[in-house]
Amino acid sequence: MASGQESKIRYVAVGVTNVGRVREHNEDNFLLVDLALDQRGESGKVLSGPVAQRGLSLVVADGMGGAAAGEVASKMAVDGLHGEFKNADLGGTVRAEPDVIGLLETAINKANEAIFRLGQESKEHQGMGTTLTASVVLGDSLYLSQVGDSRGYILRKGKLVQMTRDQSLIGQLIEEGTLTEEQAEKLGGKNIILQALGVEETLKIDSKRYEILRGDTLLLCSDGLSGMVPDAQMEQILTAEADLGTAAGKLIEAANANGGKDNITVVLARFEGEDLREPLQPLTDAEKTGGSFHAPPPPKSNAGRNAVLATAGLLAVVAAWLFWPKDVLLKVLVGPANATVTIKGAPEGGPSGFEKGGTTEPGKPLELAVPRGAKFLLAAEAPGYERQERPLSTDVEFAEMEESFTLARTPARSLDVVPPSVGGKRLSGVRVSLVALEDQPPVAPVVVLDGGAPEFSDRFNAGRWKGTAERRGFQTGEIKEFDVPSGAPFVLQVPPLEEVRGTVVVTQAPPGAEVMILDGEEPLLAAPEKVGATRSTPPLSVRATEVTVQVTKAGHRPFSARVAVEKDREAPAVSMANHGAQVVLRAPVGARMTLRSKDRPSAAPVRIPAIEASGKSDEQWLDPGSYDVLLRPKGAVEDEPARTLVVEPGQILEVEVGTLPR
Repeated sequence: MASGQESKIRYVAVGVTNVGRVREHNEDNFLLVDLALDQRGESGKVLSGPVAQRGLSLVVADGMGGAAAGEVASKMAVDGLHGEFKNADLGGTVRAEPDVIGLLETAINKANEAIFRLGQESKEHQGMGTTLTASVVLGDSLYLSQVGDSRGYILRKGKLVQMTRDQSLIGQLIEEGTLTEEQAEKLGGKNIILQALGVEETLKIDSKRYEILRGDTLLLCSDGLSGMVPDAQMEQILTAEADLGTAAGKLIEAANANGGKDNITVVLARFEGEDLREPLQPLTDAEKTGGSFHAPPPPKSNAGRNAVLATAGLLAVVAAWLFWPKDVLLKVLVGPANATVTIKGAPEGGPSGFEKGGTTEPGKPLELAVPRGAKFLLAAEAPGYERQERPLSTDVEFAEMEESFTLARTPARSLDVVPPSVGGKRLSGVRVSLVALEDQPPVAPVVVLDGGAPEFSDRFNAGRWKGTAERRGFQTGEIKEFDVPSGAPFVLQVPPLEEVRGTVVVTQAPPGAEVMILDGEEPLLAAPEKVGATRSTPPLSVRATEVTVQVTKAGHRPFSARVAVEKDREAPAVSMANHGAQVVLRAPVGARMTLRSKDRPSAAPVRIPAIEASGKSDEQWLDPGSYDVLLRPKGAVEDEPARTLVVEPGQILEVEVGTLPR
């Protein structure tokens, strides 16, 4: 979304953290920040507004390490991500899915390196680490990355679904079916996580993009909530309580009521707006982030925390050995046209010679059985549309997978927007917003200058479009539906815009001066307006925008002022009353002078020291008006009778005092 256009997607969000009932201090931290404003939410503070071009970031980190080390690790993680997101061009050069996920994972890896390095260098920080569930929201896209066992959920149509996979030993064994929930309770060890930031030099980060639909509520939380409150109870609280601040408080209360054995952190965000699609059904468990998580190899460091992870890694390998790969049912949905889908083994990690495919219709998924535990290349293509291909891994633990493609028409080579003309000259600064009438990615509004390169010089999505044209001083104009063909340059002529007008009056101007009014460099008057004896102009009808008023007269300093003109209204008068005059007085050598304002008797007099050999005073800057000039010749004890000096606004004047009238 371009700057200046308010998003039609709105959010309400809140983050709350609580020490719980057992721990002595809080090692959790969270980040809730509107990146467009760099406005960061504090615990319990509700943020709301449009999802602007730079988007939002929501992060939960659960520190570990004893004393204050865990709190240091989790704070380093959220502050590090905040810094990376703040400095990135989110929504600009960083808005495609691979780029946003790349930014997330780069930020997480940098935080991991910093925490790991501090743990190695500082004795008091040895053994520290932190889990991390991090998200970025751009438009209708949610990007979610996971390390450890903090969680991310989405509530959609009353159904709460966990979108992340716990990277903990017990969580993995339960998910794989090796243990039941009841067995896990007896076994214990739910806090044995398979990886965390700061523990080792490298991470395996699970990341995925989701489409946000209207009414979705995002929940990020530490295991102080998910380990104490069943999902069904969380779902009931979020469904029953419309106010997110109250809902967050009730989730914290529920965790404490059930024991409060750990720190508790909750971040909630709800999304609404006409730019979001209405959901047809709740989410399913099949849409979780990432696939099955395998513990990293035994660690190189000897910190006590790593022994726990090494044990977890060995147990995870044993658990994975119990299962043989089976086929996964892949459902592929493609729109907006009939398409051909192919899937084949990837060059690395894919089954040799494997290839399948078929055709799809919009709204009807193609179902393909593909081997589990392998890597593939999945592609979709249709005549007149660009081919799309993406990597796919079936290293997952559920029976079905869903993938969807939105194909874009083969683009035009360029799109050049030509502004309308006014008075035979193209209008500069017209803001054009285009809306796709087909299922196309949105484009940012552009400000069209007079001439120059095409606004979209390398490519523009083909298809049907419409739009609006806006500029101060004109009614918003409609750009009616037009079709951009594939493969060729396209020129869009913006239709004429209807001008709106107001009036401007210039006062206290010198008679005979000429007044010009400009919009940028464009004159708005057919000819300069000459100031008459009244020293004011009549109301001058001009374009209702911010204009520049220029007043010129021979022997006078130019005058310029900016004024905002509103439709069908008279702008505040442009007065030259304070436009100072530049005056030099000629008098006999050695004479002294005093100037007293007749118009402002209380004003301090202007005292001119003895005239030097040049016979002239220094330049005097005088307010416009009449003055008594009192001259005292050299050696005299009294002033001569007063003479009268009249100066106009901006006048440049050199005058012999002796010629002034008494």
